[in-house]
Amino acid sequence: MRSVLSCLGLLTVSTLLIAEDANPKKVTVKDASVSSTVQKPSQTKSVKPAEQIEKVSHFKPFTGKVVGNNVRLRLSSELDSPIIKELVKGDLLVVTAEKNDFYAVEPLQEMHAYIFRSLVLDGVIEGNRVNVRLMPDLDSPIVGHLSAGDKVEGKICEKQPKWLEISVPNKTRFYVAKEYVDYAGGPELKAVRDRKKIELTKHLEKTEAFTLAEMVKPFHEIDFDKIAQNYHIVSHEFKEFPEAVDKAKSKLVEMQDLYLQKKLAYLETKANQISKEIARKEQKGAEEISISKQRPRGETTIATTAAEVTHNQKKEATAALPPIANLSWEPIEENLFLSWAMSHRNKTIEDFYHDQKNRSFKVSGVLESYVDPVRNKPGDFIIRDRDCPVGYAYSTLVDLKPFVGKPVTFHVTARSNNHFAFPAYFVLSVE
Repeated sequence: MRSVLSCLGLLTVSTLLIAEDANPKKVTVKDASVSSTVQKPSQTKSVKPAEQIEKVSHFKPFTGKVVGNNVRLRLSSELDSPIIKELVKGDLLVVTAEKNDFYAVEPLQEMHAYIFRSLVLDGVIEGNRVNVRLMPDLDSPIVGHLSAGDKVEGKICEKQPKWLEISVPNKTRFYVAKEYVDYAGGPELKAVRDRKKIELTKHLEKTEAFTLAEMVKPFHEIDFDKIAQNYHIVSHEFKEFPEAVDKAKSKLVEMQDLYLQKKLAYLETKANQISKEIARKEQKGAEEISISKQRPRGETTIATTAAEVTHNQKKEATAALPPIANLSWEPIEENLFLSWAMSHRNKTIEDFYHDQKNRSFKVSGVLESYVDPVRNKPGDFIIRDRDCPVGYAYSTLVDLKPFVGKPVTFHVTARSNNHFAFPAYFVLSVE
């Protein structure tokens, strides 16, 4: 009887084991495929996920610098592995291990990954081995997995709202051929460089915003020194980013040209205003002379004759001259310098007058004040030789008043004579 029962027990156990083997439990990997029970042919294609390896104990991590252009960052350490992106010369990578002819590197800071939104609830993963993909697409390579309870931060993908954009998992590793990576420093070097790159980005954003705000102001309110200083900071403090330095220099040159145009327009307007003011005063003087001529002789006046009025006006005009030059000539000289500076970059007004001296010539004669009330006169003085006019003269460099009435030799350069009968000169120096 006992033997019969034993046989029945063994038979029952065998039957259960056979049934369980014939009906195994189904294991699923969750990602966007849970939203559909029928997969497209392209979705059934198996893609080998990015290799997740632990750091080899004897391998010392370091920061590597890419030494070529279009260097391929791959999903695994195989030549037929999918290409994630192409790196350029100078890019930094944190190398954590080596495998065959490849280095295993940490994900780049700017890289993103994607998971299906329905598998995330309040920032927590709902499901086991949730696929993390490189792009919001079921055909995109898998770069890692997340487990139930893992916390994630991300944002909804703009182009594919069913997906959530997150950072690439920390354990994910990509691969680069060893021959294209050189040692650059310790593993912390890339983190330092990344932080500085963020500082550079913020500085450039602030600089562009400040520049835009300043350049729309009237010329005399623009703080161009501050604009230039902001761009110079890029060249001096962010030299390890040569591409950004070149862009900053190019932008500064562009702003300098725009500022120069604004300055020319401003000086032209100012010169016109000064010319109008001089013309108004000349007209007023002419009217006073005319009135004095019409005034009866017996009438008591400050100036009883036209000759006295003219004499007084010349005397006042001579006394009104500034210590070195009439201020009306400064805008003209600034305009001439700015026009010259357009073809002589990074030159000062001293360089401009040095160039003028190299082109100068000598003119000799007796200097006389030219205070007649005429419009657009080409100088404050007249140079005469044997009572014949040689030319008109003015200067913003030399005080010419002490030389009035004296025979002198001048070093001059030509200026516009405003269609007067004799040439006009700018005095650079006096012998």
